Amino acid sequence: MSNPSKIKEQSRLLDLSSDDESEDLHLEIIPNRKRKITRKERSRNVSPKVTEPSIGAEVQCALCWAVRGTLLLWLLMLTWICASLYDQVSIIKLDIDKGK
Repeated sequence: MSNPSKIKEQSRLLDLSSDDESEDLHLEIIPNRKRKITRKERSRNVSPKVTEPSIGAEVQCALCWAVRGTLLLWLLMLTWICASLYDQVSIIKLDIDKGK
């Protein structure tokens, strides 16, 4: 699709070229109008606001870390229990095999 300004310019040229009475054609080149670009300026005096963490957020963070630590301790304890049970079962199996 062509630009509307090009269509206007072409129609002007056609109008001027169809005029048979004037032998001397003076074409005027009309520049396209440019849009004004405006920039939004930020005020430099305003500093970013520093928000202080609330006590509730700190307590919630502490509780999350406590839960994570507790879960880690439980996993370590279960791993130790499973390893000791496996050791006991393997000892019992060896004793049974010796008895046969």
